[in-house]
Amino acid sequence: MNAAHQVAIITGAAHGIGLATAIHTPEIITAYFNGIPLNRSATVDDIAETVYFLCAEKSGYITGQMIAVDGGFDAAGVGLPALRAKRGL
Repeated sequence: MNAAHQVAIITGAAHGIGLATAIHTPEIITAYFNGIPLNRSATVDDIAETVYFLCAEKSGYITGQMIAVDGGFDAAGVGLPALRAKRGL
């Protein structure tokens, strides 16, 4: 079994609405997205294409993996706790 996990996705319908805005300050949300090495949030297509690949024959030898679809966020070691500490929040 494989899985894909992602960073927050901003869509036209959900922009500025939801749990993230309820529990984080605008500064933390901005810092979060600025901390993504690819300098953009994920799109629904980014996630869908990854899941499609994991379901395809070409991924047949990949098993037991959690694929991070996060623009390099995890690999860069950023994370929200680091962003909060850096800004004294």
